[in-house]
Formats: sequence, structure tokens, C-alpha cells
Amino acid sequence: MAWAIDMTSGESALLLALRIGHDQEVLYISGRLVNRASDGYRGKGKTDARDAYVIADQARMPPRLAAHPPQ
Repeated sequence: MAWAIDMTSGESALLLALRIGHDQEVLYISGRLVNRASDGYRGKGKTDARDAYVIADQARMPPRLAAHPPQ
């Protein structure tokens, strides 16, 4: 199982440390990618639920197309 996130700032540090410490894959989906990808999904407006759906959907794509490990 992989975890996908769209933030790399201090708020995510604990989450990243726990996931990486337990040898779990963590993927970073940039905010720009989420924003651009959202245009291809039905519905209007920006919500956390919609962003979560887009992030999860993008994380399922082959690595060369979507997500990158955090640096």
C-alpha cells in the first residue's frame, strides 16, 4: 500500500516520519498537479474531499505519469 500526500511542509513531518519509519511507500503529488488534474474531473469547486479523490486517483497512475517520492 502507498500513501499519497500533497504537502511537504512541517505539518506533514510526523506523518512522513511514521510512514517511512515503517517502510511504507509515500508518494508526493504536487499541488500544481492536483490543481491541473482536478480540471479533468466532474464537478465544480475546490473541496478537501475532491482533492483527496484526485490525489488518490493520481497515485494509482504509473509513476512516470503522476507521483514522485518526497525529497
